[in-house]
Amino acid sequence: MAHSGRGEKPKVVPSARGGPGTNRGHDYQVNCSLLRCLELIPKYFAAPHEPWAITLEPRILHDSDAVSRWDIRTEPRSVVWEAKLNVTKQDLDEWLLRIRSTGDSSGSISFGLVYGGCRTAALGSIKRLKELVVECDGDKLKF
Repeated sequence: MAHSGRGEKPKVVPSARGGPGTNRGHDYQVNCSLLRCLELIPKYFAAPHEPWAITLEPRILHDSDAVSRWDIRTEPRSVVWEAKLNVTKQDLDEWLLRIRSTGDSSGSISFGLVYGGCRTAALGSIKRLKELVVECDGDKLKF
């Protein structure tokens, strides 16, 4: 990694607005993690040679010396997830900022958002942009 090891701390990309979490939100994260575990079980039996894993509250160190915080990480095809009981526009903006700040253009990490409810129309725009990215198949000029 690009971290120099000279006593400098990596830049931490914030993932929370502060204040105590609610039990409902925490329970939702745990339930999402359990769902991901259940999805990994048949995959393990189909490919036991793969290093299947799930991590709660992972911290990811990026080449840019930034550290991002997530709710869930699944392996071996690295996907980091944010789980929100009720997603707001501010949550979406923060999630997109964290994705952008990772500087991961290689595609080695995928990003996921799991939510129970939504209070913003911005989610529809994000879904449409994702569909366009898939249609363009990674061609930035076409996008």
